Amino acid sequence: MVPPARLVVLSLAATFVAFASACSSADSATSPKSATPLGRGLTADASGTTTIYSTAAVSASPSQLVKGWGVYPGGGTGVFWNKPAIENAIYALGVTFVRERVDPALYISGSTVANTVLNQALLNGYIAKLKSAKAHGVSSYIMSVWSPPASMKTNNSTTGAGYLRTDKEAAFVAFLTKVMLSIKASGLQLPAMLSIQNEPEYTAKYDGCKYTPAVWQQVLQDVRGAFDYNGLSSIGLFGPENGTYGASIYYDYTTNSPGYLGGPGFASLNNSSMNHAVGGYAHHMYGECNIFLMQDAMSAHPKDAWLTEFSELELESNSELTKTIDMFRAIGAAMVIVPHSYWAWWNGYATSSSAPDGQTLVTGTSTPIYSKRYWGLKKLFTTVRPGWTVRTMISSDPSLQVGGGSQDQCAARVDLMAFENGQWNQTVVLMVNTSSNPRSIYVTGLKGTAGTRYLTNAWNDMQSQGTFTVGNGKASIIVPPQSVVLAVTN
Repeated sequence: MVPPARLVVLSLAATFVAFASACSSADSATSPKSATPLGRGLTADASGTTTIYSTAAVSASPSQLVKGWGVYPGGGTGVFWNKPAIENAIYALGVTFVRERVDPALYISGSTVANTVLNQALLNGYIAKLKSAKAHGVSSYIMSVWSPPASMKTNNSTTGAGYLRTDKEAAFVAFLTKVMLSIKASGLQLPAMLSIQNEPEYTAKYDGCKYTPAVWQQVLQDVRGAFDYNGLSSIGLFGPENGTYGASIYYDYTTNSPGYLGGPGFASLNNSSMNHAVGGYAHHMYGECNIFLMQDAMSAHPKDAWLTEFSELELESNSELTKTIDMFRAIGAAMVIVPHSYWAWWNGYATSSSAPDGQTLVTGTSTPIYSKRYWGLKKLFTTVRPGWTVRTMISSDPSLQVGGGSQDQCAARVDLMAFENGQWNQTVVLMVNTSSNPRSIYVTGLKGTAGTRYLTNAWNDMQSQGTFTVGNGKASIIVPPQSVVLAVTN
């Protein structure tokens, strides 16, 4: 099994603050919870509290398109071996793409595309895993390198303490090219995108590799050239897939040394070769410093943006409800403040008889054990599909975050956001209430004539709480304390 790709958060904890509210439930469902009757649920939630009344409006102007929802299904080629119920559960999430690694163990020998020898049996295992995802309805996949082969690194190990050796750069490019050509020869579709290094700024104790910005840029351009020359031009290269946004701007913020994309304005993309090599932006969201510089740079060089990994390790000791609430606020930040078109959860499944941890959606040895986050993501992913647009919101309530505003740039969250379908006749509003008071939010700018309110709180996992009327694009929507509501019009 591959070590978790998100332990970096522990070392960043003193810097990056995770926003979450306390809650009283730590349950982890083994199946969807039965819906609490509406009156009973609200009575339990609101007992002894005063309702907060506020207004909010959905923007009439579309932002970016939603282009895909994703997940890393689970580690290794045999992750779902003899576990069909668990495999079905992961792909029932509604993801449109999966993330897979380029395993360093695929490399046996060689330094050119012609003489590189791969572990074909291992590669066949990964191909079978990806074909199974496709058979379950997943339309595409992306790949990330977590480490070059050990013999190509300065520490002769796949752990993240070493760098790619200068004299092995060409061999590494040949290795990646050979893997992609072998996938193509198998008949499996090629990956939509490839990252040459997962979190190149971080010294990992698991599989990883450090890159300076200059070396990362050079290797990326070399891979782009090799792929183009060998008939692999359909594979986009994205990155830098940092654990945080900030490293794209500054490699060392204390000296303002330029980051992986060249500093403010992504100056490196003014070079035509680099601009061609970077087919899209890819980041993780374990710290969001420099979000306003990110907005400016992405506007200067428009490309698709992928949030390829997020999980809740920061909140490991917290309840499932707290993790779920923060996850949805993080999705809001990832799609409103820095406008990503693709969003992916980190780890889908891990073999365990215990409840899922902060990184994982489903555990179990044969029967799935579900997290509360699983049901929340499933409802969002299966409701809001590729082709919908993100809509920002405004609110009369300053305690409801709707954008970057004056928030801590390293830990921003969003409480209200909306999506609209391609026919412009249906709206989905994602609403998070972290307070101990129920909220009644009068929302304008809705499409449709009625809607259904789906609730996640201590008693519910995205269960329907009944319908509401939409009149002239307006509706009052109840959001209980410590809850997430997905309001879906029709």
